[in-house]
Amino acid sequence: MEPDWADVKEVYGEALERDSQARTAYLDEACSGQPRLRAEVDRLLRENDDDDGPLSEPSIWKPAEVFAPGEVIQDRFVVVRLIGRGGIGEVYEVQDRLMERRLAMKTLQSSVLSKADARGRFKREILMGQKVSHRNCCRIYDAILTKTGWGEAVSFTMELLEGETLAQRLSRDGHLREGEAWALALPMAQGLAAVHEAGLVHRDFKPANVVLSRDDSGQQRVVVTDFGLTRPGSKEQAEVFWRSQTGQILGTESYMAPEQREGRDLTPAADVYALGLVLVEMLQGAGPAKAGHVRPTALRGHWTELINRCLQRDPAERPQSAAEVAATLRGFVRMPPPKRDS
Repeated sequence: MEPDWADVKEVYGEALERDSQARTAYLDEACSGQPRLRAEVDRLLRENDDDDGPLSEPSIWKPAEVFAPGEVIQDRFVVVRLIGRGGIGEVYEVQDRLMERRLAMKTLQSSVLSKADARGRFKREILMGQKVSHRNCCRIYDAILTKTGWGEAVSFTMELLEGETLAQRLSRDGHLREGEAWALALPMAQGLAAVHEAGLVHRDFKPANVVLSRDDSGQQRVVVTDFGLTRPGSKEQAEVFWRSQTGQILGTESYMAPEQREGRDLTPAADVYALGLVLVEMLQGAGPAKAGHVRPTALRGHWTELINRCLQRDPAERPQSAAEVAATLRGFVRMPPPKRDS
């Protein structure tokens, strides 16, 4: 019989508080007659001792939620529900008692809370995200430190965005009409431009990181999210804020620019490349395209020209920031109306 994950969490948390000799004695008693419980706790402890190890969830059991519905954090944030779980993070809906509003709160999963590299990456997400303030970017608010059975949880609150992602929209509809694509592409480019104007590179721009929401007036609001891999754009800044090492490749492979795949230093032109791939996906519904294979000849000439510029292999030959792409997209309104699909 498999152990209950709540038991694993409790024993693991208690074991972390003890030195090696006391830990062994504690585990012998706490896991007596429960070899599978002991094996899972031992595995997690080994991973904790190896800060360079893989950031993975338990291979058999689903990790317990770090926070439970109804739990109150810092006497202010009331946990409503778990919204979703990503690569190493969890997102909750919370009620902010002080500001009397609903927010989203992101934290690391229980299985990686003790990982130094995960905590460092997560703190950088907060730092980078707070540098960007724009209607088309998700706003990040408070950083929160909380003691849990797994160790210190690093969390932050952000806007609660209700709506679907662009990835969900494309999965349902296949592709968009040119007019619909333009209405989404311009605010996406403006959001990325705000990232670039803050001296940052997003590094993981893709449809799953774009939320199609509504503002308070009911108007569509296109929001760029997830600053987990965002880094300063210049090499000098990156060394200060990230201690970056050339050759470290992070991101979603199918949306990577060639220089990102090769582990070279990145500029905003890398995000422009990803934006070009997203434009192809929106207009042609073919999924993320591969460099050198994009020939959007079925589109109007101005779309083709813009996309081909974005997808140049040499970053110096692309628009140097999303602001240039946004300026080009704004110019489309002075051209003949986009054609409609038959």
